[in-house]
Amino acid sequence: MGIAILLTATFAVHSPMIAAQSPAVQKAVRLLGERNQAAIAKIKTLMCSYRTDYLVQTNLEQGFEPALPYSGQYFRKGKDFYSTRCMPRGRENSWFVDLKKGDRRFGFQITDNPLANPIGSVGTAVDPDEYIGVDTLWEYLLIQHAGPRGHFLPDTFNRLLTQPHLILSCRSVVENSTSLEYVKLRHANGTLEFWFDPGWNGLVRKSTFHAPEYSHQPHHWEVKAISRSQDGAIIPTVVDRKFYDRGQLTQHARTSLSEVHLNSQFQFTGLIGPKLEGSLCDDQTRNTRYLIDGIGNRIGPETTIPLQLPPGKRLYPFDVNIETQPNGGVKDALSNVDLAVYAAALIASMVAIRWLIRNRRRK
Repeated sequence: MGIAILLTATFAVHSPMIAAQSPAVQKAVRLLGERNQAAIAKIKTLMCSYRTDYLVQTNLEQGFEPALPYSGQYFRKGKDFYSTRCMPRGRENSWFVDLKKGDRRFGFQITDNPLANPIGSVGTAVDPDEYIGVDTLWEYLLIQHAGPRGHFLPDTFNRLLTQPHLILSCRSVVENSTSLEYVKLRHANGTLEFWFDPGWNGLVRKSTFHAPEYSHQPHHWEVKAISRSQDGAIIPTVVDRKFYDRGQLTQHARTSLSEVHLNSQFQFTGLIGPKLEGSLCDDQTRNTRYLIDGIGNRIGPETTIPLQLPPGKRLYPFDVNIETQPNGGVKDALSNVDLAVYAAALIASMVAIRWLIRNRRRK
């Protein structure tokens, strides 16, 4: 009893966290992580179309618009991927593109006419797993999950185990006549639950996430259908995401994959989506602007992104109005009126000085 209290206190006060379970439990969880990682490693390539629909949306706060359905394509080879997402915005579509190639990752936001304005891009050569701003299918398909580095920096289950964490439970459960392995753990950013399906090579079938500051708003994911390749790889094809607030379902989103090609040969060409080739790209990390090809690679020289102020934006504090004269307010030559004014001022000064001198002598 005293050891349990000590471990709880250590977890609450100190970092890093520790696994307060027996070596056998830790070994069982580690084996689940390794099997899950092996199932993910079997996904060599993936090419598919996808669509996300919102089946339930309730209690929208004033000023918030309902989430709109969106669709796109996803291409992956090894750790490199190219993801497009099209979201309707009135008469114009907004495209979001997430691209990772080698040690660089980029996020793009584009309209139907990307030549009208440079494409906004954020890239990093230091940590390609950093959050860019565009979610990819890897998070939706229960392959990556909210990690201790932040809600928007997801990790695979196996990588979560390399971060400070506390194992809360590990046991076998039976749901709908299916035997699953259940694991519950806690890390710095929240509590997660996982249900692994041994019949799916150890892929995650269900998952929940509770953030400490939003414990009344848990997030639930569940795989409803899968697709298998001839070599035994598995990919989820229908995934439900549900958000609750104090026990009430507030949002239910369903992501469905179609035209799935798993572990087949393909090239990053002929993509359906926004036209990147020949477009200007502003790389906010490098603060440079350059042309890109069809999958975001830089072509041609780089130039510094010029400073652009929004209309009406002033450089001076307190919103001071500054009137600028021709040639920056500097005149080329003195006019006759200017000379006359200066001469009159000089004469008046000399007369005043002489008057003061005479008055002092008289005294």
